[in-house]
Amino acid sequence: MDEMRIPSSFRDKVVNPNDIIQYIPKAGVVAFSGMAGTALAKEVPSIISQLDGSYNLTVLTGGTTTVQFEEELSVLQIDRRYPVISGGPLRNRTNSGLLHVFDYWLSEYSRLIRSGGIPQAQHIDVAVIESSGIVEDGIIPSTSVDAMPAMVETAKKVIVEINLSKPVLYGLHDILPPRGNGLVLINDILDRVGRPVVECPPEKIAAIIVTDKPESGAGGYGGVSKSELAIAGQIDDLFSCKLGRKSLSQKYAIQPGAGPLASALLDGLEVTGLRIWCEAISVDWVRSIGDKVRAISSSCIYSLKGQEKILREVYDEIDSFKEGLVLRPYEITNRAELIACMNLISIQQAIEVDIYGNANITHIGGNLYNGVGGSGDFTRNAFLTILALPSTTSDQKISRIVPVCSHVDVPEHDVDFLVTENGWADLRGLSPRERAKIIIEKCAADIFKNALTTYFVKACKNGGHEPISWKDALEFYQTMGLDGPSNSG
Repeated sequence: MDEMRIPSSFRDKVVNPNDIIQYIPKAGVVAFSGMAGTALAKEVPSIISQLDGSYNLTVLTGGTTTVQFEEELSVLQIDRRYPVISGGPLRNRTNSGLLHVFDYWLSEYSRLIRSGGIPQAQHIDVAVIESSGIVEDGIIPSTSVDAMPAMVETAKKVIVEINLSKPVLYGLHDILPPRGNGLVLINDILDRVGRPVVECPPEKIAAIIVTDKPESGAGGYGGVSKSELAIAGQIDDLFSCKLGRKSLSQKYAIQPGAGPLASALLDGLEVTGLRIWCEAISVDWVRSIGDKVRAISSSCIYSLKGQEKILREVYDEIDSFKEGLVLRPYEITNRAELIACMNLISIQQAIEVDIYGNANITHIGGNLYNGVGGSGDFTRNAFLTILALPSTTSDQKISRIVPVCSHVDVPEHDVDFLVTENGWADLRGLSPRERAKIIIEKCAADIFKNALTTYFVKACKNGGHEPISWKDALEFYQTMGLDGPSNSG
């Protein structure tokens, strides 16, 4: 074994994956680092899937996972999940009320782990983390840092999976867990104020597993569609009209969104030298460092399906990218004062938005679909917030601009611009009634403009600063073949 992966003093901790069963409690809390479907343990969930139904666990993750991860864990009796589930059988159990889930903003999640602020998960029995190697005084993270430092610090025992499919990433990370109310002295994207490893007492590491299983891609996303390309083009036009493309790289940092839209935006923006501050970045943005991109600070690097070649290219050239790339815990990337000082433009996505600009990111009706992630962290503290989404579902049968959102994650007060494939609306300084008119005019799909306008006119007859007519909202949904907001999405 390469000494850069596992020093000789840790060799006696290397075990067969089947040997980790002894560290999994029959009833207790197990934490898995990794987010956006990347840097999750590959071997341990597979071993756990072979356990019998007598295990009753509370599971913490760093963020969204993969289809395989969710399917493997679904064989167990899992009572609670934090911060969110990512799909499959466990999502069905959640929406049936059989699995208890409560979502948290990522900026506060690590603090809650450290402080025992989630009463049902005050003590982590074992943390399972993916690593690219171990040194004498700590663990070299993989391609995601997420809440890993808090998990390692809090857990009684740590199981480390060292993934040989990735290069040793020493020097890529900046690990500084915040302490108390002290300031974090980061003033620019690439400032480093912490250490390159996650500190972990050697005696806390219970077992080390070696694997070479590659990433499977962020499971919640498909490929780039025509709609996303059109939205990216509208965002580029917005930047050109309202900010000027040159000032975009000179004055601002960007959080480019996630998934296919972020990849479409990379191709659609006619600028160079972008500075990126975000919680998750796709691998094609990393490959663009030195071209369109000057610097990236993120908590993880993820890949979409079909980006395997790009991911391998980044692995092969990782040393050349380190000068323009740093990975941090998301308690740093999502920290309010750091987002504010970066003069950040945040691009967020949503399932639906109402005519006043309130956004639903997580639910389709009463069913949990996505995690809220750090959307509120960025929308509240960014210099400008752009909300971007297609105006309809992919079959064009349901409008994603609606009279009333079935659930609100981001309030209208935090949304500065709304963008769809049809156009963009500058909402700054507008009253709710003014917002409704411009959102319908600029952003709604043509086939739904009349119905939305009809609703708004009827709602205004009720009066009010932000007019609402529940009866007419219900009628709007019924025109789309839905019973009401609880069935839309």
